[in-house]
Amino acid sequence: MLKKITAVFAAVLAMSCAVYAGEGDYIVKTKDGLVRAFSADGGMEALGDDMYVTTKSRAEKMLENGTAEAIEPDMPVYICDGGSETPNDPYYSSQVYMDKMKIPVLQQRYSGNVRIAVIDTGVNREHPDLVNANIEKGYNFVDENDDTADTMTTSTLNGHGTKVISVLAAQPNNGIGVAGVVPNAVIVPLVALTGSGGYTSDVIQAINAAVDDYDCKVINISLGVTYSKLLKVACDNAAEKGAVIICAAGNDGSTSKGTEISYPAGYSSTISVGSVLPNYTIASYSRRSEAIDTGVVLTSMYLPNNKGGYDYGAGTSYAAPVMSGIAAFIISEYPKFNVESIRDIIKGASADITGSGKDFAGYGVLMCDEIDHIIHYKHKIFLSPYISGSQMVCLKAFAKSNIEGLTLIKAAYSGGMLKSLETEPIVFDDENLFYTTAGCEEGDEMKFFVWDGLDTQRNYSDVR
Repeated sequence: MLKKITAVFAAVLAMSCAVYAGEGDYIVKTKDGLVRAFSADGGMEALGDDMYVTTKSRAEKMLENGTAEAIEPDMPVYICDGGSETPNDPYYSSQVYMDKMKIPVLQQRYSGNVRIAVIDTGVNREHPDLVNANIEKGYNFVDENDDTADTMTTSTLNGHGTKVISVLAAQPNNGIGVAGVVPNAVIVPLVALTGSGGYTSDVIQAINAAVDDYDCKVINISLGVTYSKLLKVACDNAAEKGAVIICAAGNDGSTSKGTEISYPAGYSSTISVGSVLPNYTIASYSRRSEAIDTGVVLTSMYLPNNKGGYDYGAGTSYAAPVMSGIAAFIISEYPKFNVESIRDIIKGASADITGSGKDFAGYGVLMCDEIDHIIHYKHKIFLSPYISGSQMVCLKAFAKSNIEGLTLIKAAYSGGMLKSLETEPIVFDDENLFYTTAGCEEGDEMKFFVWDGLDTQRNYSDVR
């Protein structure tokens, strides 16, 4: 049977590798008001009179046979703000997550104008890198007043909250410091920890206020506590009201606590963020627990402190605001998205980096240039991007529901010629995910196809 499948698909792939080149959909203008009936397997989406969206191959065939008057690629829409240029901030090069995770794609497409609560140690609003950021007054739940100045000073740390907020909101292109992930966001600093301490009750109050009093859609918590049932209740309630809570997974990765779950990151109503090094391995300091949802590519950065200068910072504390900024971009465009919506995007559009399946790096590293694709994908499943440090490629398929009867085809090409072919039935797990690996020799190119039925030969996915 495998030989038969191989023979059938070898011929099909040889003919169709150019058709399904991952180039996106095409807009078609039909000729003379021609009305056609199209099947459901990839068919046509009507845009108005005589205009449709369909696949590149179908559009080209319609143009060839005279049923289409004109065709053109369905190109993404961008904001014309010049955001594609690299900011002139001198420490921008240390913000490796920007390029590694394709964050500038979101900065060009979405406004990011979302209210983000940062539950932390406060902020130095007068820092030159933050003085023009949109930072509201907020509240101090430790001292019970509206003084949210960042007074956290230790022998190794000057201004934890200031650093966290700078990852989000530091103003780009001002010739100093760093560039925030989402500089158009409204930041609400809520103090739950000061130099004199802080308690779980302060965090609970801050979460409740973030949603009920400050109308924040995203909540960043780069703090940790021991397990608290009532803190879980506060997180659950906030999630039910539509807030997306992003939490640092915790450090101490190389100690005896390294596999313990940190809270509130460990609750199912929050998203837990770990740290990944630029070579796509888990950072030694990042906790390794089954609760982690995703990893942010991070290295030591020179970040604004609460004394007006800069200090080095590294840790999951600064991975969390990167993901909070990404969530803010998504919610600015899709305001009804909740924590499960964001988690689904993470599942589908993350590159698996440590082997098949959810692991200590969560679902992998989120590739921001894939987010639009997974939100709008028209096929039954979405093939995730992948990262491979060797010739073994990890691939992940994501579906919104379990689908039977799909076959994965792994096709290796050398110089554009089909070199080898393998097939594998797709069986989704209880999270509607499927993982596989494929070997590829140096210099060869691996492409993946998903098909429904050997006779009908219908492609339901992009090609990787």
